[in-house]
Parts: sequence; C-alpha cells; structure tokens
Amino acid sequence: MSQPDVPRRKSSSGIQEHLHAEISPEMKKFMEEAKQCEWIGDITPHEIAQHQDKDDLWVAFDGYVYNVTQFLNVHPTGDSCFVNAQNHDITAAFKRAHFYVDPAILDKCKIGVLVVSH
Repeated sequence: MSQPDVPRRKSSSGIQEHLHAEISPEMKKFMEEAKQCEWIGDITPHEIAQHQDKDDLWVAFDGYVYNVTQFLNVHPTGDSCFVNAQNHDITAAFKRAHFYVDPAILDKCKIGVLVVSH
C-alpha cells in the first residue's frame, strides 16, 4: 500500500520532508459550519471585479470563483490578501504562502468557473 500524497518541501539540507499543517480550531469550525454558497456557473473577471467589498468578496483560484465573504472572519489577515490580489486571482499567492494548506478549506465557497475570453 502506498503512502497518500503528502505535501513536501526541501529542508535546508536538501532532503524532502513532510509538511504537517495543523488545521486551527477556527478553520475546522468554519469547514463544518459554513453555508454552502449557491452555484452560479460561468463567471467572468469583470463580474468578479464587481464583488470586491468585505461584505461581498469574490476571488478566482485555480480556474474557479469563490465567494470568500464568510471566510474572512476566520482568515488570520482578514480581507487584505483577497482584496489586493492581482486581477482578483489568489492562485499564485495562495500556493506560495499556503503551500501546506489544503484548498478544500474553501469548497463551500465555490460559486462558479472562471471564464476568460482570449
């Protein structure tokens, strides 16, 4: 039986080590008690830009759109990293700062698919 995929990083000695992210009690409570957001479907960057207030905040992450309004109460830095995200997309910043956190924390906030016309 193989070991499940566990996030890893290189230590200062270059050796791969497991990352064990402990979910805070606040995050666990959020994941259990958060209301499932209504699925909207296809959402454009223009639509996301119309929802940039702490009382109504949408962001893009990995090709999906999330209404993170209810998440702001448990996020340690509040809305600052969401509101200041380049093009309202938190993907790069999340993966850089929270590489050890399972993005499933936001599953109940998912409201649609990011649609970008080329």
